[in-house]
Amino acid sequence: MPRLPFIHFPGACYHITTRGNNRDQTFFEANDYLRYLKRLSQTKEAVKFKLFAYCLMPNHAHLLIEVNKTPISKIMQSIQTGYTMYFNKKYHHTGHVFHGRYHYFLVDKDNYLLSLIQYIHLNPIRANLVKNPGDYVWSSYLDIVNQNKSSFVDIEEILNLFTEVKESGVVGFKKFIQSWLPEKEDIFGNIKREIILGDSQFVKKVEGYFKQVKNRI
Repeated sequence: MPRLPFIHFPGACYHITTRGNNRDQTFFEANDYLRYLKRLSQTKEAVKFKLFAYCLMPNHAHLLIEVNKTPISKIMQSIQTGYTMYFNKKYHHTGHVFHGRYHYFLVDKDNYLLSLIQYIHLNPIRANLVKNPGDYVWSSYLDIVNQNKSSFVDIEEILNLFTEVKESGVVGFKKFIQSWLPEKEDIFGNIKREIILGDSQFVKKVEGYFKQVKNRI
């Protein structure tokens, strides 16, 4: 079946990947990572979305976002444009910093949210940057396990996925993140309609939203 056009609805959850143009490096020093996170935080404050996980790698970034009224396209435009302006000015660069717009999957939260939270936080380990997720400072892992009150990640909602007692929730979260094994099934092998990560029932739900929007045109 063909790829579905982009569709937005409140409560839609997206796994976003954004890469450097030509796979070039997008973050060179701590201030670069901090500037991207600041822009992410400012955008979240402005348009009120949920952030379940992030990981900034030297030449790409992963975000796990649940939108409300503002479409993911506008959210990402704000983040990417703001960082691009900073990057180009700082490094005397012209043109695109990121390759294209961004890549996304529309995510079935009930079945794949936890797997994606795990996948995102283990990116530095798979890339051989660190041996433990807690050793990498440019992801949301430390914010979650330390229950950082100043974090813009939706920590309480994440820990509640494990238990209602937050102290035990942290223990459960850490064990789950570190339980990944290389031979485990690739979750991205379940992509449907090129952009949907979910079961057949979720696909029908998304197709229903698309038909509603199409009928209004």
